[in-house]
Amino acid sequence: AFLSYMPAVVLLKGMERDPENQFIHPKPTHTPAQRQQALGLFDTLYCNAALVQLKAAEAVAGADEKKRLLEEVVEGTEQAIKMNENSLKARYRHGVAKARLAAFEEDDDSMEAKLLEAKGDLDFVTQEDNKNRDAIRELRAVMEQLKGLTKKRNAAAKKNFAFANALSGSTEDKPVDVLKDKTIIKTLKQRGDGGLWVVDEWLSKGSKKRCVVEVVISVRDGSKVLAKEVQVPFVLGDPDVPHGVQEAVKAMKEKEVAIFQMAPERVASTSPWANQALRKACREASGVTEWEIVFLGFQVWDVVQEEGVGLLRVYEEGYGRFAEDFCSCQIHWKVTDLLGKVLASSRHTVSMSDNNLKPVEDEDAAPVSMVVGESELYGPVEDVVRHLRQGGRAEMRLRRAPKIVQDHLKGCNSAVQQIMGAGSLGVPLSHITVAVEVLRVRPAPEGPGAEGWGGLSELVSDLFTAEQFFSARNDAAAERRYRRGLRWSEEMAGDEALSADDKSQVLSNRRAFKIGIAKVLIRRAGPVMDSGNVSSAQLKVAEEELKQASDLIDSVLAEDPNSVSALMGRARILVATDDDFVGAKEVLQQAQEADPGNDEVKGLLRDVNGALAKQLSDQAGERLKDLEKHLQEGKQVKEAMGELRNLSEIVSWESLLASKVGVPLKHIATNHEDPALRAEASSLIEHLQELCKQNRPGW
Repeated sequence: AFLSYMPAVVLLKGMERDPENQFIHPKPTHTPAQRQQALGLFDTLYCNAALVQLKAAEAVAGADEKKRLLEEVVEGTEQAIKMNENSLKARYRHGVAKARLAAFEEDDDSMEAKLLEAKGDLDFVTQEDNKNRDAIRELRAVMEQLKGLTKKRNAAAKKNFAFANALSGSTEDKPVDVLKDKTIIKTLKQRGDGGLWVVDEWLSKGSKKRCVVEVVISVRDGSKVLAKEVQVPFVLGDPDVPHGVQEAVKAMKEKEVAIFQMAPERVASTSPWANQALRKACREASGVTEWEIVFLGFQVWDVVQEEGVGLLRVYEEGYGRFAEDFCSCQIHWKVTDLLGKVLASSRHTVSMSDNNLKPVEDEDAAPVSMVVGESELYGPVEDVVRHLRQGGRAEMRLRRAPKIVQDHLKGCNSAVQQIMGAGSLGVPLSHITVAVEVLRVRPAPEGPGAEGWGGLSELVSDLFTAEQFFSARNDAAAERRYRRGLRWSEEMAGDEALSADDKSQVLSNRRAFKIGIAKVLIRRAGPVMDSGNVSSAQLKVAEEELKQASDLIDSVLAEDPNSVSALMGRARILVATDDDFVGAKEVLQQAQEADPGNDEVKGLLRDVNGALAKQLSDQAGERLKDLEKHLQEGKQVKEAMGELRNLSEIVSWESLLASKVGVPLKHIATNHEDPALRAEASSLIEHLQELCKQNRPGW
C-alpha cells in the first residue's frame, strides 16, 4: 500500500509546485462547487497518504527512516489542514505524527513543544467527535508524557536544592530567630529533603497561583499538651491562619520537622482554620507556646475566584468538549471540610454499625445526572464541572462557601440525605474542598441545521423549560434558555424553506423568547432601582438591563401591538424606571381590553392602582402640610379650605389626623371676621367629622 501511494504523493507535490495546475490554483470560471470538490479530493489524498506513511513508520526498524516518514506525515497533513482546517482526519494524523516525533527530540523543552502541538490537534478532534476512541487514547498518552516531563523537572529541582540544603546544615541545628524579633524561635528536629520553595508570586495581590501546604502540628504549653498531631492543609497567605504558623512553615523545607517557640501575638486567631484543639490553643495562649510542625509538602493551585477565595486544581482535564451550558453530564462529587470529614457526597450510601445507620462511600454508586447551568446541585460543584471534559477530575478549595441545603443532595441515597440533614445542612461553611469526577459529557444541541435537530419542537420545548425555570425563580437558568431559544428562532426565521404556518409559529416563539428575557431583566433590575442603598456601578447595570428589556418589548409590540405579555412588560418597566403608575395603568388597561379575562393582567392592574393611590395620597399629604400652614397664618384662607376639601377625599386618614388641621379650622369658624368663611370652615369641620365616623366608627 505504501509503495502504491508513493506515486500519488509525488504527484500531489508536483501539482502544488505547478502554478498552472487548476486543482490547486482555481480559475475564475470554476464554480464554488467545483472548488469544493477539488479541495475534498486533495483532503482525501493527503489524509490517505498520511495514513499509509504512519503505518509504514510503525513497521520500519530504522530510526532515521521512521523519523523521515513521520515528518512526511506532518508535511502532508499540514497541506490538508491549509485547505480544510476542520479536517478531523488530517488533524488526528498530524497530532499522532507530532507525538511520535517528540521521542526524537534531544531536550525536554523541544519534546514538550512537540507534545503540546499534538495535544492541540487531538483536543480539537475529541471536542468535535467525543466518540473517537483512537483520538481519546492518543490524547491520554500525550497527557501522560507531559505529566512525566513535569515530574522530571520537579525531581531535578529538588536535586538542585540538595546542595543548598547541605550548605545550610552546619547552621540549622542552632536556634534561629525567624523574624529577628524573638517572637518565633526555630529549632531543627529533623532535616528535610528540599531547599528554597516559596515563590513570592504566590503571596502577591492579584496572583493567579496560590500554594496549599500540608502540615502536622502539635502544641504544648510547658508540660501540658494542647493539641497533638493535627494534620492541617492551608493556603499560604490565608488571613484566617495565624501569622506565626505561616512564617514558621515558610522557614522550613519539605519533610522537615522543627520546633518553634511562639509568642502569643504570633498565634492569636479566632478564625475557623483548624480543629477545635488548635483553635483553642490560639485563643487561650497567654505566654510562649511550643509548636512542633512537620512539613509534609505543598501543591500549587490556580486562583479561580478573587484574592484566593477559590482555588482549583485539575488532576485530569479529560477529553472531548468542555462541559458548557446545556451539556448533559454524569458526575460524582464530594464536599469535605478542612480536616477531610465528608459533608456531602454522591457516592454515599448507608451501612449498619453498632445498631446505627452511618454513611459510607460506595465506589459502585450510580452517578448523578445534571444539565450544566440548570442543575440544583451545590453551586461550587457546577463551577468545577465547567473546568472539565469527559473523564476529568478536579478539586476546588473555598475559603468561604455557601450553605448546603436539602435540594443539593438530589441524586444521593435518601437515607443518607436524612443523616446528613441532621448535621451539615444549612450550616455556614468555610475552608471546604469540593471534588468532582465527570464520567460523561453529552454535548448540547447545536441548533438549526445540526445533526439531530428537532425543528420547531425544539423551540417549543426550550420555551416551556424556560418558563418553568422562571416560575421557580431560577432566573439564571431561565435567561440562558430564553436567549438560546431567541438565537435559534432568529436562525429559523431566515429559512426560506419553511411553510407559512411554520414561519408564523417561529415568529410567535421568537416574540415569546424576547418577552421572557425582558421579564428576567425587569425582575433582576427592579429591586436595584427601588433600593436606596446601591453603588453607582450596580445602578448603572440595572439601568442598562432595563434599557435592554425596553428594546425587546418595543420590538415585540412593533410586530404585535396588542401582545398582552409585552404590554405587561412595558407596564413593569414604567414602574421600575420612573414610578410612572399613571402610564402603567394606561398600558394595562390596553392589555385588559385585548384580553378581558386575563387574571395576571387583573392582578397587576390592581397592584398598580393600589400603588397609584398611595402615591397620590403621599403627594396629598405633603400638600396638606402646606395648607395647614396657610390656615394657621390666615393666608388665602378661602382657596386653602377649597383645596383641603378636595384633598380630604384623596389623602390617607392617618395623614389627615397627623396634620391637626382641625385646630386652625375651628379658630376660623368661631373668630374670623368674614361670615362666609366662618360658614365654610364650619361646613368643612362637619365634613371631616363625617369622615371620622366612616373611618373610626367607635369614636
